[in-house]
Amino acid sequence: MLWIEYKITLKPFSPFNEIVVALLAEEDFESFTENEESVFAYIKKENINKENVNLVLSNINCEFSLETKEIEEQNWNKIWEEQFEPIEVENFCRIRAPFHEAKSGLIDIVIEPKMSFGTGHHSTTFMMLKAMNIFKDRIEDKYLLDMGCGTAILAIAAEKIGAKNILAIDNDQWAYENSLENIKKNNCHLIDVKLGDANDIKELHFDIILANINRNILSRDLLHYKEVLNNEGLIFLSGFFTTDVTQILEVTNQLGLNLISQFSNESWACLVIEN
Repeated sequence: MLWIEYKITLKPFSPFNEIVVALLAEEDFESFTENEESVFAYIKKENINKENVNLVLSNINCEFSLETKEIEEQNWNKIWEEQFEPIEVENFCRIRAPFHEAKSGLIDIVIEPKMSFGTGHHSTTFMMLKAMNIFKDRIEDKYLLDMGCGTAILAIAAEKIGAKNILAIDNDQWAYENSLENIKKNNCHLIDVKLGDANDIKELHFDIILANINRNILSRDLLHYKEVLNNEGLIFLSGFFTTDVTQILEVTNQLGLNLISQFSNESWACLVIEN
């Protein structure tokens, strides 16, 4: 299988790197990495719509240059290893690759994302982990759903916090397989992984729901989350801009859900909602 790598060099880099990632994620790009000046975005060759991508990029309000090339599937790990650096979320956890050493005093999470998205570098993942740390007392010994799990980084963090039963779901085959690998690397035993979507959680019940996806999917699926959320349960939401918060809260308010905490990082938002 062939992938197309888009290298988008931005001036200035921040906050437009975050905007580029969000926009391209809606155009079927499946993985993103960064260096100090460029975003590297990856999409299956069969899925690309060049006209849509060019239109999206033309609307970015900054100077940029673009390079593209084809990437063989088996070359991904090498590309990722050259660009990946460990990241620490405050005094809570450290996300690293298998070829980095652990650091004492922090929850150790080993991630090898391959073609999946979610290494902790993106603001939304970082904020979700930060929120989980703040509310860790309410996660311990609880039933938890990681919706759109990607690399399963949030599910792995939840088990290491102390959640007693975890379901991780993603509708992408790569994410499903990568989640299984990362769960094994982290010696986790309480996480079930399922290939599917919100339609696969009917008849289930959870105390905690983690959903780091995007505004449109969250707006569509919040009703499903409400239906399976236990009383006094929490929903952690991210994957959208601060400008989208009003729209998300309109949906949660209609469902009788209450905002109890809100975070932002540059142009991104994270909400914690209570049933």
